Amino acid sequence: ICYSIDKNISIFNLELPNDISRYDQYSYKYLKGFHFLKFFNLTFRLLKYYLFRRRKYRNLIENLVEEDAIYIASSLDSYLFAPKNRKVLFHFHFDAKSFLAPLFQIVLKMCVKPEKYIFLSKSIKDAVLKKKPELDAKSLYMYNPSRFEREENFTYKGSRIIFVGRYVKQKNPILALKVADELKRLNTKFKLDMFGQGSLEPEMRKYVSTHHLEDVVSINKPKINIKDE
Repeated sequence: ICYSIDKNISIFNLELPNDISRYDQYSYKYLKGFHFLKFFNLTFRLLKYYLFRRRKYRNLIENLVEEDAIYIASSLDSYLFAPKNRKVLFHFHFDAKSFLAPLFQIVLKMCVKPEKYIFLSKSIKDAVLKKKPELDAKSLYMYNPSRFEREENFTYKGSRIIFVGRYVKQKNPILALKVADELKRLNTKFKLDMFGQGSLEPEMRKYVSTHHLEDVVSINKPKINIKDE
């Protein structure tokens, strides 16, 4: 299933390193795995971006966003570089536990304060407000605000399965690998090609190796046009 995006929507890439743009996910992974040197190295790099390159990215974004427009940050990196002279909303894409995490709260204090926080569900909003009632007037929730036209095409593709998305817990790429493991066990002819990047990539590669899926699974970096693959 793919989606047709309105021709009036423009996409720009700020070309931030993935571990910087996903600092919250990578830092949690490193701390959980007791990789303290990696955590401190990543934190140092984030501070360098924040202190010495923040103005560059803010100016770039200000030039892209009209003065009377609304800037909606949907990830930590886009929020970190939110322009000062624009109306800013923060559409938070994760659960309450992630929002309330101490590291995340520290980063929030370093950023422009948004006019509104938008959460993915009422339950997430309520869980946040239970711990932070002072955010009540600034918080709302919205179920999946994006609505694009779906194009379903189930034409036979030679038993090829394609996964496109970040290699993070939210996208659950490990589930795709478990499906591949079961298909191979059933002697089903197929090939799983995965395109993305993220903190779960080492775990994914270990799973492929442990379950001997190298002949049916390939893990790749993001591609500009998957159709050409």
